Amino acid sequence: MKKYFLVVVLIALMMACDRPECENKNPVLSQNYFDSEPYKRELAKQIQNIDPSKIEYWFDMYVKRGYDEYIDVHVQGADLCAEAHIKVTDWTKLKGIRESGGLSYHGAKLNGLKFDIEQDSLHTEFIYKDIDSVID
Repeated sequence: MKKYFLVVVLIALMMACDRPECENKNPVLSQNYFDSEPYKRELAKQIQNIDPSKIEYWFDMYVKRGYDEYIDVHVQGADLCAEAHIKVTDWTKLKGIRESGGLSYHGAKLNGLKFDIEQDSLHTEFIYKDIDSVID
């Protein structure tokens, strides 16, 4: 009996870190890869049109490309269901994610994630600024 109880508790704990389900209804986001320029421009537009307190972020993975390091996150809020590729240069508050390569943080909620959206006529980039906490 104790074995079954332990299994149920472990499953419940693993599910507690899962993000809520959402469905993307935006054709630009569904027809483009999340790291493509059309996708990033549309995501930036959507994020800027939603009250920041209505958007939630969930960690997906750590990515290193050359000298640059990123976190990929799920973005959910209002009618938005998307992914963002966020460049990180200050790892002070995200040290655990970086050191583990993100492996033990998959599905963690990123409370109070703040980032800048830098755009010019050719590129859109999401740049990490700060975070309140990581709920793993």
